[in-house]
Amino acid sequence: MDRRDDDAKRGVASTLAPSRRHGTSRARWTPLTLLAIGGLALAALARADGGSVSMGDVSTLVGHTEVVPALKATLARELSKMKPSAGHSYVVNASLVKLETAKGTTKKQAVISLALRDAQGNLRGTVQGVAAGDRASDAEVVEAATKGGSKAVAEFVAK
Repeated sequence: MDRRDDDAKRGVASTLAPSRRHGTSRARWTPLTLLAIGGLALAALARADGGSVSMGDVSTLVGHTEVVPALKATLARELSKMKPSAGHSYVVNASLVKLETAKGTTKKQAVISLALRDAQGNLRGTVQGVAAGDRASDAEVVEAATKGGSKAVAEFVAK
């Protein structure tokens, strides 16, 4: 009686098949076995990678749609630098809530609101980035405000 018959009587599935050449058993990689190994490898990589921080909605509440591309680019750059704690994933939504020039001067001020949500959509916190510049372009002031707000987000997700 060969080993597969013994295993079948005991209710054990065997992945061993008789070798055609020598009559001995050898391991056979079935598609299901390969799929299981691949899944375990991907799960290990996901755990080793830790978490992620991605960009959600980016908008403006005060018009000035011309600075939204600069806001998106700066936010994407800052988020790519963040190292969240293992197993945590976050989404950051950004909104330009103020962009104005003081009357009679060249001084500009921008305020960016950043909302941090976890992977389940729960609000974890909000922060504002504020920047002012004299003789700076609108985009430069928005970029500075975005960088300032992103620092607080980076500190939170690292915990």
